[in-house]
Amino acid sequence: MRSLPRLFLVGIIALAAAGSDAAGQDAAAVRRQWDEFLSSLTWTDGPATIALGAIASVEIPAGTRALGQEDARRLLEVMGNASSRELALVSTSDIDWIVDFSFEPIGRVDDGGTLDEEALLATLREAADGANAFREMQGLAPLGVDGFEIAPTYDRENGILSWAVRLTGPDGDPVYNYQARVLGRRGVIVATFACEPAAFRAEVERAAAIVGSLRFAEGARRDDFVPGEPVSGVDLAGLVTGLAHEAPPAEAPVDEDGAEVGDDDSRKLLVLGIAIAVAVLGAGAWRFGRRGGRASTRS
Repeated sequence: MRSLPRLFLVGIIALAAAGSDAAGQDAAAVRRQWDEFLSSLTWTDGPATIALGAIASVEIPAGTRALGQEDARRLLEVMGNASSRELALVSTSDIDWIVDFSFEPIGRVDDGGTLDEEALLATLREAADGANAFREMQGLAPLGVDGFEIAPTYDRENGILSWAVRLTGPDGDPVYNYQARVLGRRGVIVATFACEPAAFRAEVERAAAIVGSLRFAEGARRDDFVPGEPVSGVDLAGLVTGLAHEAPPAEAPVDEDGAEVGDDDSRKLLVLGIAIAVAVLGAGAWRFGRRGGRASTRS
């Protein structure tokens, strides 16, 4: 039997931690349990147009499939990484990689300013130092920010900012964190690509193409903004680092349904992107079973 996909293993680990009896079973039994869970979800096979809530859509190609809001949350909950603002999730049939879409209702983002790689890396490394202090308290090995695997780039025509950070994992191997932000009228759609590090270079272009097909619905597009509506206190550089300007938005941002977000959310704006990478991707799940002393990935 071929190696089990690393993201599949992440799910099994999470099922076991949640009280499942997956732990201790042979690989075939564990695989059956995971397949049963995946079969309980409502998938849409590509090629297809997938709704991202009521505010946007993306095109998925043949060989991929997608989950809507509720089932995307279910899958990500099993993987320990769900939020209340999931829009959809795109993957392969074997969950070899995923592209997760969520919405951050931070108001209209200023797409001016510059993307200075050195300055951005300095900020990310400073943030990683803080995240590593937290990891140390949890008994976890630190991660290092090596640089950008894909330099931050802004597609002004389509309002898409994308980049990928290359980190050094606990065992010295690379960990990649690909992110995209698609700017809309009332906030940004966050796209996160996750896969096994060894497959990153081969698969990231497929993920980028899916993100590139995203189109906001009429009324939700950035150009639909009306002067006087909520604006964000973050620019493009702030989207990369997850940091906002000190000045909060002039008015409270609203979510995709038009509801106001609390003051605390409007000041924090976005979770620090690098902290997410350190806390989630850096846990070693991508390489679970790769070294001695861990569970095997083969049956």
